[in-house]
Amino acid sequence: MSYEALYRRWRPKDFDTLIVHDTFKQALSNALASGHIAHAYLFAGPRGTGKTSTARILAKALNCDRGPTVHPCGECQNCLSIAEGSSMDVLEIDAASNRGIDNIKELRDRIAFAPVDGRYKVYVIDEVHMLTTEAFNALLKTLEEPPDNVVFILATTDPHKVPATIHSRCQRFDFHRVTVDDITQHLVMVAKGSDIVADKEALRLIAIQAEGGMRDALSLLDQCAVMSPRVTVDSVRDTLGIVGREALRELVTAIGNYDAAKTIEITHKLLVQGREAVRILTELTEYLRALLLFKTIPEDEEIYLVDDKESLAANAELFSTQRILSATEQIAKGMNNVKNSLNPRIFLELALLQLCSRDEMPAHVEKQNVQPTEKTVNVPKPKIADTQPTEKKQPVVPAEPVEKNEQDIAELPKQSVVVKSDNNAVEQAKKATESQGTVSQNISVGQQYWQMAVEYLAQQGKKAVSSCAKSGKVVEFKDNKMTVLFAGNDFICKRMSNDDYKSAMENTILTMQRVGVKCQFVSQFADQSNSAAVTLAKDNKTEEKLPPSVEEARNAFGGTIKKEE
Repeated sequence: MSYEALYRRWRPKDFDTLIVHDTFKQALSNALASGHIAHAYLFAGPRGTGKTSTARILAKALNCDRGPTVHPCGECQNCLSIAEGSSMDVLEIDAASNRGIDNIKELRDRIAFAPVDGRYKVYVIDEVHMLTTEAFNALLKTLEEPPDNVVFILATTDPHKVPATIHSRCQRFDFHRVTVDDITQHLVMVAKGSDIVADKEALRLIAIQAEGGMRDALSLLDQCAVMSPRVTVDSVRDTLGIVGREALRELVTAIGNYDAAKTIEITHKLLVQGREAVRILTELTEYLRALLLFKTIPEDEEIYLVDDKESLAANAELFSTQRILSATEQIAKGMNNVKNSLNPRIFLELALLQLCSRDEMPAHVEKQNVQPTEKTVNVPKPKIADTQPTEKKQPVVPAEPVEKNEQDIAELPKQSVVVKSDNNAVEQAKKATESQGTVSQNISVGQQYWQMAVEYLAQQGKKAVSSCAKSGKVVEFKDNKMTVLFAGNDFICKRMSNDDYKSAMENTILTMQRVGVKCQFVSQFADQSNSAAVTLAKDNKTEEKLPPSVEEARNAFGGTIKKEE
């Protein structure tokens, strides 16, 4: 007799041997016991979780000589023919290859005939989501009002692709992935019944690789049993190309220590052993996920399937949460490159070297709460300790007009300005500076910030702001607040105090230091090099009334009116 695969030999024969949720088995058992048999069922779930097997068990339960019954005998002619797939009353259709409207019309024609041997005609349509739209429409009417002796069982791995009109006419049962413990226990029983010598740790490793699919687990066990007379952890790793806990642990440790040489060395060993690049990145992602869960939920038992608690704790100290999140994103990008490359080794090495780079910026770095209105630039921050007091300057009288183009003049508001003398402010500024003997370093640093901001704004084309700001003088800089005096022209002070000009300066200085700017008007500056204050351009003589246009120009640009003799 030819060899029969394990997943076929150990296919469940009744509800007792079916490894699914108890609530699911209980619902079908109650329906059979009470005689409330639905005319259509929809079995949805991942591959290898028992959908087709359950459909056959339900068909046997309906057509058994003792039935309908929850416990089909498995010995009568109907049970045997259904198990062998030769029953004329149970028809299995693969919708992936019979997906057209003609196939559904043929099925619909057969429905009119009565069962041959059993009580019910059972139609099992596997992968029903593959049917075309026309085929679904042809099936819809029959599914809604089938004969009393017909039961439809639709199976699918993608229930969201099944039209809602089909959903509404079926009783839906969702199949879930089988747990690792349940798969391991079943594999132990299968190995004993099949005369396969296997270590329990190896069977558990197979259960993990099956990812919740019982059929996949039996196929993997069948493959491993052929490769080696005894199924061990090492033989399973070699057969399935698994990286392995120890090698993966060493790889993560090398990455955590930014050891690029060790990382590439381990990677080359894995590639020589036949491990695929995609497999390495996949298992690396699973390990990083385990580290993240270990930091968050250390009591979760699932993470210890990847590595033991002591090793996870040691590697968790090498990675911050932000670095793990960033690393998983980088691995995802690297995996796409590996899958689409003719030489995946290159992109594997590049991805791992990127993980070992200290200069790599994490993806989830919190941004500073800074939102400048202009483009932020990196302006070097002056060091207070290295800053020398500014040289004493001679009194400057900013009476000469500031050069402005027509566009800049248009930005200035058209308003009359009354220039008033503020001797109290002058005296306060004078006392604040003269009490220290020299200009303080804080004021010097503040003046440097102000000058750099003026120069940067000029380079960025903000000439109007730069022209107004350059006549300001920093007289106080502490507690992240900067006080700037503007002498001789109240209009410039008011203009710099407005939100637009002030924000432009503050946002520029903000790239160097968090500073708030306060603008204050005085009629003259106090110079530290000379105790006598020099009065700014102000003609105290009685002047003749000037034309409005000339008055506005003087108010905007300063200066004096000189009469020709």
